[in-house]
Amino acid sequence: MGDYQFLMLKDAITCINQKVNLFAVILDFTLPQRTKGTDYFCKLKVIDESHSEFWVPVHVFAQEIDGLPLVASVGDIIQLSRVTMTVHEGDVYAIFNNKFSSFALYDGKDGDNFHPYKVSLRFHAREHDEKIIASMRKWLASSEVIDVPNFSLLREIDRVVCVNLACKVLHISKTTNDKWMVFLWDGTDAPPISIYNK
Repeated sequence: MGDYQFLMLKDAITCINQKVNLFAVILDFTLPQRTKGTDYFCKLKVIDESHSEFWVPVHVFAQEIDGLPLVASVGDIIQLSRVTMTVHEGDVYAIFNNKFSSFALYDGKDGDNFHPYKVSLRFHAREHDEKIIASMRKWLASSEVIDVPNFSLLREIDRVVCVNLACKVLHISKTTNDKWMVFLWDGTDAPPISIYNK
């Protein structure tokens, strides 16, 4: 297999109706969903150093859920080979077709591990992949493009607001009126709290 040329996103978005190869950082992703047919799909938002102020959508299609890039974390790196750049309603995005495209997912954190944690069937590693991944990790570590969420403890919540929590689900039960209640524990001692809201 010949060596592929990898494009920066700013160059790839000009290659409409062409197959391109990319390395990018995952800014956001959706859970797998079933298409109207028999396939599954997910959507990714990706950025790189050349296009860090605007994300580029990637639509990934596969016959099975396991064929999709099941992303472990925002900020991870994805290698996309032979994705088609397309325009729809003025927006440029990439389409991953499982018949000829391939992907590999790498941890976005700085480190010496250059082995992907998830690959598609058609993926083939290349010699210069490690160099590109190392460069992207270095850029990602020095940039502020990934917003690291601030997690709260349960005992710190004293009013109705949106918060980020990292908790263990202890129990889920159905209450009256077909509502659900989740019992959580964040690993600390916290008195039971009641937040009253009109």
